[in-house]
Amino acid sequence: MARIVITPEQWARARLQWESEPLVTYADIAEDLGIRRQSVRERAVREQWQRRLDLQAVAEKAHAQADSKFTYSPVDSPEQAALPVADAAEFVRRAPILPSGLPQVPAGVPLEQAQAAVEKAAVDQRSEVLTKHRKEILHVRQLAYDSIAEMRKPSGDPDKAFHKGRHAKVIAETMKLVQEAERKAWGLDAEPPKPGTPGAPVKVTVVRKPGRVPT
Repeated sequence: MARIVITPEQWARARLQWESEPLVTYADIAEDLGIRRQSVRERAVREQWQRRLDLQAVAEKAHAQADSKFTYSPVDSPEQAALPVADAAEFVRRAPILPSGLPQVPAGVPLEQAQAAVEKAAVDQRSEVLTKHRKEILHVRQLAYDSIAEMRKPSGDPDKAFHKGRHAKVIAETMKLVQEAERKAWGLDAEPPKPGTPGAPVKVTVVRKPGRVPT
């Protein structure tokens, strides 16, 4: 079997991808380069690869970005809560679902600029997922309000209102499962690293011995 030779440029790209996207693993890099995972790990240890962002930091930035884009106006009645179904469906179709593949690295730009672009993409993708979730919640709420509105009509059909309500319940439960899976896949509910793991805060204890205090 021919020996696979990885160029310095390929290693530089691999390092940038691993350091800038918290979900990228040594196995992902190894599969992309066509080499063993252990080879990637040894290279990372030797060159002291360091994550530039952890999942918690990326998630916090994504939440902040989604907050800045999303506006919600409280309503007083189901009739005021109309959401264009076509707009919601179009948003769902174009939004990302699950992470796939390694992040794209811009070619022909300085290293720092490429790193910034990959880190920005990590935040942008998660922000779009969060925004999509919020749009979906409004759509589910509208389905529930349709049931209430049917009941309030002078000529409302109780059976029709019941079926609309049941439909809203099924959609809400399904959406909950889908969103929980997406949040997990994107690390949107990431917790701080546990003590002793990479990226965890280091606790330093200073023990002072009795004696003369230096002046």
